[in-house]
Amino acid sequence: MYNHGNVVVGVLILFAFVGRLYILELRLLMELRLNFASILNGTKSERRVTSYYFTRILKYDKMKNV
Repeated sequence: MYNHGNVVVGVLILFAFVGRLYILELRLLMELRLNFASILNGTKSERRVTSYYFTRILKYDKMKNV
């Protein structure tokens, strides 16, 4: 018999992990893919990358190059 508390905790941890991946990495990759596809198709519309994680990396790189 399974302990239902352990199953619930495991499911919550799984949702937290998948949510973190989506917020930090997968959404950024989807936006970059859309920008790259628009370049290949020759369209001028682009989407701005709005990931907080990515802007943190850019700010850190700018600080390192100073």
